[in-house]
Amino acid sequence: MAKLNAALSLFLAIPMSIVLFGTLLMRYRNGGRRSLYFLGILLFDIAMLLSNAAAWQIISVYDLRPGAFLTHISNTFFGFSDFSYFIILGLLIKYLTEYISEKTDVPVILSNICMLYCMICAILWFISAYTGIIVSTGEAGVIPGPLYYFGQSGGYIVALLTVYLLIRYHGVLSRIDMIVILSFVLMPIIGVIIRPLFPDIVLLPFMITYSIVSLHCFIHINRALLLEKQHTELEKTRAEIMLDQIRPHFIYNTLNSIYALCDISMETAKETIADFADYLRNNLKHLRGDELIFFDQEISLVRNYLKIEKLRFDDALEIVYDIEASDFMLPPLALQTIVENAVSHGIEKKEGGGTLTISTRLTGSGYTVTVRDTGPGYDSTTTGSHIGLDNTAYRLKHLCNADLNINYEEGTGTTVMFSIPAKDKSYENTRSRQ
Repeated sequence: MAKLNAALSLFLAIPMSIVLFGTLLMRYRNGGRRSLYFLGILLFDIAMLLSNAAAWQIISVYDLRPGAFLTHISNTFFGFSDFSYFIILGLLIKYLTEYISEKTDVPVILSNICMLYCMICAILWFISAYTGIIVSTGEAGVIPGPLYYFGQSGGYIVALLTVYLLIRYHGVLSRIDMIVILSFVLMPIIGVIIRPLFPDIVLLPFMITYSIVSLHCFIHINRALLLEKQHTELEKTRAEIMLDQIRPHFIYNTLNSIYALCDISMETAKETIADFADYLRNNLKHLRGDELIFFDQEISLVRNYLKIEKLRFDDALEIVYDIEASDFMLPPLALQTIVENAVSHGIEKKEGGGTLTISTRLTGSGYTVTVRDTGPGYDSTTTGSHIGLDNTAYRLKHLCNADLNINYEEGTGTTVMFSIPAKDKSYENTRSRQ
């Protein structure tokens, strides 16, 4: 059984070394004290497993006698394995306290006392490998030493403190927190309970390693969820900022159109102001946040805007709606911003005006939206800064995975197009609920 114990310990030490290497490679050590505690746990776990493997390997190969040199070597390895075990227990409590303190205030006095107690136990167990002050082995088996109960108490104190922290701070811990933390207590206890079934196999190092593996998985799951949440919040914040940039741009353009109407027809300007007020009241409710809206809602905004522009341009603006597909969603004000640019940088810049065409098509891969004007040709690379189109391109990409393409021909016009990938029937289900 000595060879089996050595093989099992070595087998576990190899993947734990890979975990340690990967953790260091990701610069996890820069994540604060909790990260340092976890690195310490990994290091001492590997030390415990390798020392255990070395001691059992010596026993399996050589016929050890009391007082022999190799006997001292194997005892040293066993002592260092026990030493590492108790250091791991202390670091686990420090890690647990630090983790809970990120959610609420936790006094560190208990974890500091526990760490000190575990260090004392670790030193005594290492010394016991030579002196037998805690346990020794002989022909009669394991012989308790004068400090046997003191040496055994370390693990139970850690277990009790862990349970106390779980009960005291259960309100700030999630279900998965409770399960993972509870494994620190249960796995070593399970190892003690099933030891009679496998009397020749040392189970405690394996059980504590299992707890560390659970902790490692828990860390990465938590970190992945946190990073995903932060990424989502960051994208939402950025989209909201960009939408806030577009809203005033859109309102300014509309008010500018009404201003121009005042020189043409005061009555028409008054009617347009009334229409615009009604438009704001009824439609801006769709522009809150960065949630997608249906194309029908967006094209309604565009029609109202172009109705106002038509009053200003009259025959200089011809509008063509070529809508063949509308059962899809897009970011609010996406089409509106493109149409505004077509009017202000296309139709308005061309003497005599021109034609604005809005078309949609259902293709094999999704829905294609095209806005074309017959202006002088708008070069997005040389015309200067156009926050509206830049923000629209970003929002289309990150909210719909759609790329905004701009093609212009000098003296002929500009075509702006984007394709939104087809989705499942959730769009139709969403529409049916609205």
